[in-house]
Amino acid sequence: MRGVLGPLPWLALALGATLIGVMALTPADASTAPRLRVYVGYMDTHTAATSRRQPRPWPYLNPRHFLGSPCPHYKTSIRCWDASAVRLDNHGTRPLRVHVTVFIGQHVYDLWGRRLLPAGERLVLTETGPRNSQNFDGSDFAPNDYDGGYRASCKNSGAIPRVRVRIGRTTRVYRDSQQVLNTGGVDAGHCLHGSYVAARRDESHPWTRVWVRPRRSR
Repeated sequence: MRGVLGPLPWLALALGATLIGVMALTPADASTAPRLRVYVGYMDTHTAATSRRQPRPWPYLNPRHFLGSPCPHYKTSIRCWDASAVRLDNHGTRPLRVHVTVFIGQHVYDLWGRRLLPAGERLVLTETGPRNSQNFDGSDFAPNDYDGGYRASCKNSGAIPRVRVRIGRTTRVYRDSQQVLNTGGVDAGHCLHGSYVAARRDESHPWTRVWVRPRRSR
């Protein structure tokens, strides 16, 4: 009997050590979860070629860090960009394959496809296509009341932009509570403190970090 039961304590110890090892992996795995930081900004060169309000960095010459319309004469041209922008910073140790979609009211901006974001690098996403395409112009599209050079309502549309980031099977939704992507919910180029102004104003906005939308309590 003793010969049969003798190995059992050793077996229990081995199983215990295995379970401890498995449990020890959990926090380590959690620590390697993507450390992604998401920022939103607005780049307007139509008012001035450069301004202190423009988002920096703006790596428009490096296709590894910038996906958007080209403008080789940036800083001297006033026809480069009038566009919302999203910036992703990968602070993790692993590359991430990301797919970003932006929602503003009923508009869905799915312009960039899946992109590889190496560890320790950043990626800026903005309007695509030819220069000044304005296909990501969050200030002029509905639900904002676009002025277009004429008087229009400067009442905040109330739309809160959302940035959806998919990484593999994981989806995170970041809430732009300051309405940076849609310039305060109005056509900021002709609105100031809720009132119309004739002279065009700089719509630029520096990078602002956004956070995952909190879950609603049931």
